[in-house]
Parts: sequence; structure tokens; C-alpha cells
Amino acid sequence: MAYLLDIAGSFIIASMVVLILLVLNLNIMSGTTENLNTNIAQRDLTTAVWVIEYDLFKIGYRVTGSKIEIADSTEIKFYSDFDNNGTIDSIRYYLGNVSEFSSTSNPLDRPLYRKENNNSDSTLFSVVDFALTYSDSIGNNIDYASLSSPAVRNTIRTINVELKIESGEPINGIYQVSQWEKKITPKNLR
Repeated sequence: MAYLLDIAGSFIIASMVVLILLVLNLNIMSGTTENLNTNIAQRDLTTAVWVIEYDLFKIGYRVTGSKIEIADSTEIKFYSDFDNNGTIDSIRYYLGNVSEFSSTSNPLDRPLYRKENNNSDSTLFSVVDFALTYSDSIGNNIDYASLSSPAVRNTIRTINVELKIESGEPINGIYQVSQWEKKITPKNLR
């Protein structure tokens, strides 16, 4: 009888150890997957930020007329001589609709488009949010409704950019988030 109690006790203890190891393994795998998705979102954000910053700092380079054609909360179109060849180029950033992006399970993903000159639109990245605000020379925010006027667009001196990217797939029902915000003051908007 004592042998049966020893065997039953050993079986219970071994089952608990195996269960503890399984839970530990699941936690490690979940943490690793969460870390991987966070790193992917941060990598995408870093690349998008590099491109956006480069373009926005060049607004108005070698442009004598109007430097910004469209200025809205999720869209901007501006002019610059990007390739330094004496020809003025146009760049347009704008946020697409959620319905245009279905390659991930994230219901908030939408494309951020970048269009150069008359080339076809290219999707920069899938983003959750892309917001632009504009300020004048003394730091006052400029109302979006007034930005339809070229004279008001010519008073823009600072552009505040907010960008938010989430992972394409959830971990335990949560999408990993990476955010960036920066005030950009292009030299050629003075």
C-alpha cells in the first residue's frame, strides 16, 4: 500500500512540474512574440520617420513661389528641388482609408501614401494614425479651415507630425504600439 501512495505522490508531483514547465514555456513564447511584434513596429516607425523627416525638412528648397499647396490634418503637398537638379519636385503625403488595407488583421491599419511628382502613389507604411498640425512664426496653431487660402499657407513655419504604428497581429488581444511626434521647422519656410 505504501508503494501505491509513493507512486501516486510521484505522479502528482511530476504532473505539477510538467504543468509548471508548460506554463513557463507558454509565457516565454508569448513574451518573445510580443517582443518581436514590438520590434517590427518600431523598425517600421523608424524607417517611416526617416523618410518623412528628410522630405519635410526639404520643403521649399529652391522654390520661389508657393511652397505648400495642400495643408490639412492628414495630408500635405509641397514643393522642393529634392534631387538638386534645378527642377522643382512635388511631394504629397496623405492617409488612406481603413478599407484600402487588408493585409493585416489589425482593423485600424490604413495606408500612408507618398506621391512624388506625377508618379503613381506608393504606400509608405501601414499606420494607425498620421496627424499634421501647422504653426506660424510665433508658434500659434493655424486653423485647418483657413489653410485653404494660399496666403495663410505661406505663413506656415512649423509642422508638427504625429505618427502611430501598431503591429499587424495581436498578442493576447493587444496590438503592440510605436508612436512618434516631432515639430519640424524647415529652413526654407522662413
